[in-house]
Amino acid sequence: VFIALVGCKQNPGTPDPRLNQPEEFRKLLDAHGEWSKWIDAKAFSYAMVHETTLEWENHYFNLLTGQTRIDADQWQAGNDGEKVWISPNRQVFPG
Repeated sequence: VFIALVGCKQNPGTPDPRLNQPEEFRKLLDAHGEWSKWIDAKAFSYAMVHETTLEWENHYFNLLTGQTRIDADQWQAGNDGEKVWISPNRQVFPG
């Protein structure tokens, strides 16, 4: 009886190709958390206030699927992976 066990693992000396980014971009991410946290992120969200109207928006992004959603006081818009939508209707969207 002959049994062979073979395992593969990445050489720890090989740099991750995802880390090959412009220095300015890496500095930006490092300023908002460590690069290592960002490189493996699955989702991203933030809130913002428009300077002119003082209206809030919450933005959500699924980095794996590309799905997005923006929530505002009067409307919601997003991409569910198949189509882009605005709720309750296009007339309430200011853009």
